[in-house]
This record gives sequence, C-alpha cells and structure tokens, in this order.
Amino acid sequence: MPIKTVIVVRHGETDFSAEGRYQGGLDTPFLSSRGIEQSQELCTCISTWKVGSVYCSSLKRARGTLDILRSSLPERCNINMTENMKEITISEWESKLKCDIQDQMPNSMMLWRYFPHLFRDASGNMPLISLYQRVCGFLAECKYLGDDPTLFVGHDHVNRSIISNLIGLPISIHHGIPQGLSSISILTKERQSYGFQINASNLAHKSGFCVPIENTPVPRIILIRHGITQANKDLLYQGSTDTPLTDEGREQICRAKTLLTEIGRPSLIVCSSLLRAFESACLLFDGYSINVDHRLDEFHYGHWQGMSVSDVEREFPNEVKAWHSLMSDNPISDGERISNLAGRVMSISAELIKAALPDRTVVVVAHDIIIRAIIALNMRLDIRHLWKFPISNSGITEMRLNPFQNWVLFRHNIMYGRLEERYGKRYF
Repeated sequence: MPIKTVIVVRHGETDFSAEGRYQGGLDTPFLSSRGIEQSQELCTCISTWKVGSVYCSSLKRARGTLDILRSSLPERCNINMTENMKEITISEWESKLKCDIQDQMPNSMMLWRYFPHLFRDASGNMPLISLYQRVCGFLAECKYLGDDPTLFVGHDHVNRSIISNLIGLPISIHHGIPQGLSSISILTKERQSYGFQINASNLAHKSGFCVPIENTPVPRIILIRHGITQANKDLLYQGSTDTPLTDEGREQICRAKTLLTEIGRPSLIVCSSLLRAFESACLLFDGYSINVDHRLDEFHYGHWQGMSVSDVEREFPNEVKAWHSLMSDNPISDGERISNLAGRVMSISAELIKAALPDRTVVVVAHDIIIRAIIALNMRLDIRHLWKFPISNSGITEMRLNPFQNWVLFRHNIMYGRLEERYGKRYF
C-alpha cells in the first residue's frame, strides 16, 4: 500500500491582510503584489511534486494563488473548485481592522482565542463548529486518498480544520496549528500507521528552501532532533543505547545550524545525556553553556533495543500493536512505562516554560519520542497523540506561547535543503 500524501497551502498576501483587516468569507480581497510573489515562490516548491488532484477554495484570493500554481502542476492534474473550502465567516468582523475588533469587542475576541469552539457570532451561530462540520463532510466525499499527492489551496482557518480533521486533533486546540500566508504543510498516511500524521507544518520558504527561524521576542521552545546514527540508517530501535552520530549525521547538524543563525542568544540550552544528542548540541551551539538532563533521554524500548523494526514486527506483533495504540501503560513488557515517559516530559517541560518567560528562547536537543511527547503534552493533548508529530533527524520544531497563554505548533519539522528534496524524496 503506497504512502498517502496531502499538501496543504495557504493563499498569498492580500490587500486586506497587508492592512491588518479581517477577511473571513469576503470575496473582495485580492492578491497583493507581494502575494503574487509568494504564490510564485510556491511554484518553485511544488514543481517536482507529482500532484494528482487539487481542491481549491472558490474565493478570489485562493483562486488567484491556484492560477499561478497551474503552470507547475502536471497536465493531467484533476482540479476542483469548491465552496466547501471557503474561509470561516464572522460577518460582524469582516473588513474591520483586527486591532479595532480587539478594542471594540474584547470579550468576543477573548472567547474566540480561548474557546473558539464555543464562540458565537452576533446571530448566535457557532462559526467554527459549522466550519468543522462542513470540512469533515467535504473530506469524507473528496477523493484525496489516491496514490498521487493531493493539494489543498485554502485559507488560515480552513486549512487548520483540514489538518485537524485528517490527523484527529480536537477542535478545542484549533489555534494551536497556525497557517501563515503562502505556508506549506505536509501530511502523510503510511501503511503501518493508524491515520494521518503531520510531517511538516507552516513551512515558510524562499527560493524553494525553508527560511531560517527569526529572532522574535516571544516565549518559545525550539526542539531539535539529533542527527542520524547508524542505528537510524539500519532501522534499529536505539532507545537508551548510547550511539554516536555518523559523519552524515554531523553534516546534517552543521547544515541545520544555518536555520538557527538568527534566533539570538537562547536563555537555556538543554539536551539529553545520550551521546548522539549531546554531540548534536555541541555542534549546534559551540561556545555556549549546554545543560544535560536525563529526563530528555530517549524512551527505553526494553528487549526491542538493538532489534530491527521488521524483526520486532515479526516477533512481537501484540507488543507492536500495543505500542502504536498506547492504550496500555506498559506496551513493551520490559520497556519503559508510558506514565513514566509522560511524567519526566511534563516535569522538564514546566522548567522549560519558566525559562522561556517572559520573552525568551529555550532550545532542546533530544530524540524522536521525547520531542513528539513534548509537542503533544504542551498542546494539552493526550500522550497517545504523539504519533501525529513525527520529527526527522536534524529536524527543528518551534513552539510559541501566544498572548492567550496557549502553546502553539508554530512551525514543525523544519529541515535544511530544498523542500522538494527534503520533503519530496520519500513522499512524492
């Protein structure tokens, strides 16, 4: 069974977004000159991705983006314009400056930010509930599960709802997965998985490359997975085994360093005690003080450690099923308990959050399962959701604390290199 791939992109900048106005379901905003340039940049990214189907919002700004993308799509690509991907409508906000909405309707804005699924507009309607119901029905009907990748061209809140529906996130964390102008998100469903996962989210790009993380005065945690090891290459379970980076892994980390050149001086750099993470941290932050913390060590896989993925699947099918469902606290008979994993991740997360306040940057260099768990638990999700957030070797994720004290997955799994090479090599 082939990998199923979905690409979600947001339209480019409009005259309204440039002015800071709320657009919603209005069809009057049009792409600005910068929005046209952003859409042309998207062409560079998707030109080698063999898209089979496209679903595009019927609103002018999305159609304009798609018109620019058409030259980069395969000739036989199936293009569908749909009303089901129109942006959410809050009529009393439309065309107003966002700063004026905040000043004039602070209670409504507060409810929208904290509990968007409970928000009611002036007519008593619940626009986010309506949007999710519309998108859920639309996804059930559209043929996005073909062997070729499917491209969705939409809007901020529509795209969030598409991602949430596909990977199974609750509507209550709708604001936790922002989608910037002209951003790219990539979701896949693999043969072994129990659903879609978000391989990359809210990628900002320039000339086909991910752009470096900017120096922004907000509380944030930057999560970095170590470079590749021989065990990674051989598809072996490493867990707490202390393996070094390969030469390729060191090169990966040195290239990833270019994505961190603009972040400023972190208030704290902390890494796992395992060699592959410590070595990665030293390469990334030579000359900085690096704190080692055992709570960031990789999950202990018990008797799986040192075994290949295929051998484990063949010899311990019941444990593999329990591991992928995480319905048991002890899925691997002599492995680490899930409650212990959650406990140590939450323990260090509390300290990381404190170090990030009020407007500081904290850096964590760790492992696949640990980073997944940090993302899920800090977004107030059950730990079973960790499977939704894979992180590649040398991948970088940025979590931010928004003004409403909620952690958001601002960007996920940023990697150095051309997008079509780093994200397209396996999935497209």
